[in-house]
Amino acid sequence: MAYYVYEYLQLEGSKGVIRAVMHKAACRWCNDGQGHPQNAGKRAGLRQWHGPYQTMAEARKAARQIGGKALACGHCLPA
Repeated sequence: MAYYVYEYLQLEGSKGVIRAVMHKAACRWCNDGQGHPQNAGKRAGLRQWHGPYQTMAEARKAARQIGGKALACGHCLPA
């Protein structure tokens, strides 16, 4: 199974914070690193897919390097 990490800029007050969210490649929001058409063209900010990664550990390491905290997609990687 492959994993991807989505990097984006989240506005918090007047500052922007870079976030990174891990997804399974088959997730409808990831679509093998292509994203979902519903999210195309929304708010300005970083919008970049990283991967694929062969293991969840590799994806988690990449997410931490990108955004500090490795967030998991609530749809394909629920807690």
